[in-house]
Amino acid sequence: MKRRELLKLAGLTAALLTTTAMLAGGADAQDKKWKIGFSQVTTIEPWRAQFNKDILAEAAKHPEVELIITDGEDKTEKQVADVENLIRQEVDSLLVSPKESAGLTGVVQQAIDAKIPVFVL
Repeated sequence: MKRRELLKLAGLTAALLTTTAMLAGGADAQDKKWKIGFSQVTTIEPWRAQFNKDILAEAAKHPEVELIITDGEDKTEKQVADVENLIRQEVDSLLVSPKESAGLTGVVQQAIDAKIPVFVL
């Protein structure tokens, strides 16, 4: 695995574990399924496809985590709609791998305003 891929996987793992640990303080935390949304800009590029496989494999190690991956189809407008949908689904945290940051700033702010922790990859 290339260093860049390893660093991204480590960051993603940290985000998953941080979110789980951060939210696990409640009495019924053991019973709750934590919903993590991942807005991926595209799933066509080979390294992004591998990225998705890696994060799905990591999430599978944590039965208390439900991971939802969306495909922005390499279109900012589609990715904005995906993030809006994830906000409506009330995800517990949001991972965003954008094509461009400017087009997603508003919708990321909406997630932050909704008290959803956001990790931009």
